[in-house]
Amino acid sequence: MAWHRVTHEFKPPTGDINHPSVRYSAVAVAFEGELIVSHGYFYDHKIHHPAWQSNAWAFHFRKHTWRLLHAGESHGAPSARYSATGVLYNDAMWMFGGDDGGHKYSMHNYVFHAWFDQLWRFDLRSYTWLRVNPKDGIVPPKRALHSAVVVGSAMYVYGGLEREDTWKYDFTTSRWTLLLDGPRNRYTSHPGRRHAHAAAPCEDGFFIFGGSRHGKKLKPQVFDDLWRYSASLNTWSQIQPVGLSPPPRSHHSLIALQVEPTRLLLYGGALCIPGCKCYGDTWLFEPQGRWRLLNASNPPIHRYRQSLVLDEADGSLYLFGGESYRPYMYHNAIDRLVLTQLVSG
Repeated sequence: MAWHRVTHEFKPPTGDINHPSVRYSAVAVAFEGELIVSHGYFYDHKIHHPAWQSNAWAFHFRKHTWRLLHAGESHGAPSARYSATGVLYNDAMWMFGGDDGGHKYSMHNYVFHAWFDQLWRFDLRSYTWLRVNPKDGIVPPKRALHSAVVVGSAMYVYGGLEREDTWKYDFTTSRWTLLLDGPRNRYTSHPGRRHAHAAAPCEDGFFIFGGSRHGKKLKPQVFDDLWRYSASLNTWSQIQPVGLSPPPRSHHSLIALQVEPTRLLLYGGALCIPGCKCYGDTWLFEPQGRWRLLNASNPPIHRYRQSLVLDEADGSLYLFGGESYRPYMYHNAIDRLVLTQLVSG
């Protein structure tokens, strides 16, 4: 089992008409043999200027080519942002929340709490963006670094910076519902306030792993725990794996290779207390309730805030973007990991 470099890092980092820029904390999905990626951020060190992204691109898994799908906010896309979530439903990528650092009025000084509560739909047939206004006007509080997954005909959203609530957006009725507000003090039966965790769907809900917690009067923490939300019971429960677990991390990727029985893949991320140590490891959570560290050769440069998607046609995983510290760099290469034997095993 090995990683393979599909396309190399493209320079300049700003990209060109045939290649996207480097970026991290973008939104991405897999759709009909392509990786769809939009928005994100990087800092352009050459001109000493933040580079907020709003364009959308597609990478073809078989042809190994990029194409520009949408030119960005000047052509009707949501304004540039990062740390939003993107999910696939009904031939569209749905983007919720995110953070733009207040760059519209403070380009060089990051503004905290510049979060969004907007829901946008990117049609993957016409390549047009549409802001979705839910019926009855109820929307979750603004947030970033949260998680979102699709289960059935609904999108489930959990957590984010300073958040610990669980919401459902019903695609069929265009309505948001608050499912659970977080506990105020004890977290024994609830994952509690956290952000930069990762989520993946299961048969009756979704899993989350890891993430961070910090804020006023809160000791900074980075987690290595696995939780499951049951949609039918509207409850959280902590999963106690057998044996070893991945080290604590945030800004990682979690992919459902198989929904029932559950088989999850975890990749990358970072431990940031203080400073950041990036990971490049790959773990498999198996139906027996055990984590297994996979020995994949030729791993890409360790990173966090990357995009990782599954091509269900052949079980391959495609990696794009992210940020690394050793060496310090941003990414726009494509790397591929084949897991066909593991999925069918």
